Amino acid sequence: MMELMMMLLGGLVTIFCAYALALAFNVVRYRPFFKPGAAGMPPGSLGLPLLGQTLEFLRCFNGGNPDLFWRKRTGSSHFKGLFRTHLFGQPTICVITPEPAKSVLMNDKQFGVGWPKSFTKLLGGKSFLSMAGESHKRLRRLTVPSLTNSNSLKCMLSDMQTLTNDTLNNWVNRGEVVVLPEILKLTFNIIAKALLSCEPGADVDIFGMEVSLLSLAARSLAINLPGTPYNRALKARRKLNLRLQSIIKERREGVHASNLDVLNTMMQSKDEDGGGLEDEEIMDTILAFMLAGHETTAHAIVWVMYFLHKHPQAWQKLKEEQQIYELKGRTGSLSVSDFKGMDFMSRVIDETLRIVNLSPFTFRKALEDVELNESTIPKGWSVQLWFRAIHLDPATFPDPYTFNPDRWIDCKPKLGAYVPFGAGARGCPGSDFAKLQISALMHHMILSYRWEPINPQAKIKYLPHPRPRDGYAVRFFKNE
Repeated sequence: MMELMMMLLGGLVTIFCAYALALAFNVVRYRPFFKPGAAGMPPGSLGLPLLGQTLEFLRCFNGGNPDLFWRKRTGSSHFKGLFRTHLFGQPTICVITPEPAKSVLMNDKQFGVGWPKSFTKLLGGKSFLSMAGESHKRLRRLTVPSLTNSNSLKCMLSDMQTLTNDTLNNWVNRGEVVVLPEILKLTFNIIAKALLSCEPGADVDIFGMEVSLLSLAARSLAINLPGTPYNRALKARRKLNLRLQSIIKERREGVHASNLDVLNTMMQSKDEDGGGLEDEEIMDTILAFMLAGHETTAHAIVWVMYFLHKHPQAWQKLKEEQQIYELKGRTGSLSVSDFKGMDFMSRVIDETLRIVNLSPFTFRKALEDVELNESTIPKGWSVQLWFRAIHLDPATFPDPYTFNPDRWIDCKPKLGAYVPFGAGARGCPGSDFAKLQISALMHHMILSYRWEPINPQAKIKYLPHPRPRDGYAVRFFKNE
C-alpha cells in the first residue's frame, strides 16, 4: 500500500514538474530584453509551448462565452487596459480599452501589419491587408476610390435594390427561410456584380463558396492536412487565382473592357508616376473586397433582423422613418444621400455592430519596443485589438449588452471607443458600401415584409463570425 502511494505521489510530482517546465518554456523563449529603466510587460501568462492559450480561447468562443477569456485577465490591480498571452502561435499583447487602442490604431510607425502568416497566405501578399508603408498607401490610393466614390456607389445602389427585391419576393414564395445562407448569397451576388460585373447564377454561387472557405479558415488553426479548413482554403485560393487571372486576361484583351465595375476602374488607375497595378495586386485586392463586402455585411443584416424582431418599438420606429422614403423606394429613385440621411437606420446599424462585433479583434505587430499605459510591448510581438471588449465597456456604453439605438442620439464616443471598421490608415475602406447594402435591404424589408423566427432561443456561435446556430431560420411573410 505504501509503495502504491509513493508511486502515485511520484507520478503527481512528475506531472507537476512537467507542467511547470511547459509553462516556463514560452517565458524563456520569448523573454524580452528592454533597455534599462523601461517599464515591464503587461500582466498575463504565455501558457503552454506552441499552443499558448489558444485552446482556452477557442473553448471560450466555442462554448458560448467569448468574453470570459478577457474578463479572467482583467481583475489584477496592475491591469492598465492590456494583458499578455500567446494566441495563434504568437506571443501577444491584447488591448481592450479605448485609449491604448487609439494609440495602436493611429500609430503606423510603431505598429505594423500583424496578421498571422497563415492568414496572409490565404489573402495574398499584395493585399492592402498585408502590405505596409508606402506600398500600402499607394495601393489604397489606387484601389479604394473605385469602391467608395459617389459615382461607383450610385451605380451599385441600383443593382443592390434590384437583387434585394428579387430575393425578398423569392422568400415569400418559399414561406420558411434560413436567412444567413440566403443573405450570404445575396451579398455575394451584389459584390460580384459591383467588382466584376458577374451576373447571378450557378457559376457565381461556386465562386462564393470558394471565397467562403477563405473566411472559414481565417480564424481556425493553420493545420495544412487533408480535410482541415485551412487545407481546403488553400485549395480554394488556388482556384480563385485561376478564375481571377482568366477574367483579368480577358479584360486586357478588350472583353467587357467598357463595363462600369471596380475591376476596370482599378485596371485603369495610375499613380503619380504613371504606373498601374500589377495583376497580383488586383487579384488580392478583389478578394479582400469580396471577403469584407460579403461575409461581414451578410452577418450584420441577420443581426439587424434579429434585434428588430426582439425589440418591437425599434421595429416600429424604423418603419415610420422608412415610410418617409416609401414612394421613392417603389419608383427606384432612392439615392445614396437618401440612405445617408436615414438617422434611425444609422443608429440601428451602429448599435447592432457595437453589440455583435462581427470582427471581434484585429491584428497589429510591434515594430519596436513600445511603452504604452505604463507597460512595454516587446518588439516583434503580435498586438490584438479586442473590439468586442472595447464596445462592451460600461464606462463608455452604460448597460452595454442592451440593444438601444437611441443611445446614439447623445453618445459621441471618443476616438478608439467605437471602431467596428477599424481606424487610421488601415480603417476598412468598404464601410460606406457595407452600410449602404444593409440600409437598402432593410428599407425594403421593413416596409413590405415581416418575419417570425422559428427557433427564437437558438444558441449563438461566435467563430468565425457571431451568428445564430440555426442560421436564423424564419417564417417570412409579405405585408397585406
